[in-house]
Amino acid sequence: MTTMNKTNRRKEAAFVCLQHCLPHHTLSRMVGKVAQCRWPPLKNTLVNWFVRQYAVDMSEAVEQNPLAYNSFNDFFTRPLRDGVRPLPTDPQALASPADLLAHNNRTHPGRPLC
Repeated sequence: MTTMNKTNRRKEAAFVCLQHCLPHHTLSRMVGKVAQCRWPPLKNTLVNWFVRQYAVDMSEAVEQNPLAYNSFNDFFTRPLRDGVRPLPTDPQALASPADLLAHNNRTHPGRPLC
């Protein structure tokens, strides 16, 4: 195992441990407050990080300037332009209304998920 992998595993373990030690309801409320924050330095930092980290395609959004949203939560729940993500017409298809590719290694074409 490389030094970088060991370092990443230690960081991940510390993060998980911290989550178990912190009061969950308080942590959830704090994250909610941050997501609703309208202070531009914090809001813009969060939005910019998210756009870079997850390669968000802002051309799909009604408002294409990610910093124009009032809060991170407003950005996260942004409306999309009509027709950019049409629903599948196949009644057997599964739609995922998220900015990610749905992925399950255990599924195979032609086989149901459940």
